[in-house]
Amino acid sequence: MEEALIVLPFEHVEKLIHLLLKMISSHLEVEYCCNVLLYLLKLHHTAICNRKSLFNELELLWQRLRQQLVEKKNRIGFNLAGMKYLKRQIDDERTGFVQEIAATPSASSAFNSKKKRKATTEA
Repeated sequence: MEEALIVLPFEHVEKLIHLLLKMISSHLEVEYCCNVLLYLLKLHHTAICNRKSLFNELELLWQRLRQQLVEKKNRIGFNLAGMKYLKRQIDDERTGFVQEIAATPSASSAFNSKKKRKATTEA
């Protein structure tokens, strides 16, 4: 991607910025658009600063990108919290089952009483 953006003439960079705005407005590949835009800004910073017509468009891009990236961050945080909750539930079920078996005296006492009965009948 970087190589293609390096050889791209500045006239096409302006068109690409317009296209990125449309893609971001349509919620298409927001992370990829953000990476492309950041690389273009680093590469063509002085030329973009000289074009006053791009300032409004870049401001709109920044607002929409920020809004959508915050939404994605919140969705990821929500999904992560859900996965942690499920992990705790699964861990509780696993350890709870082991603790229940160990805590029930009937299982171990039944085994011990069978041993005692065998020992008394053999003797």
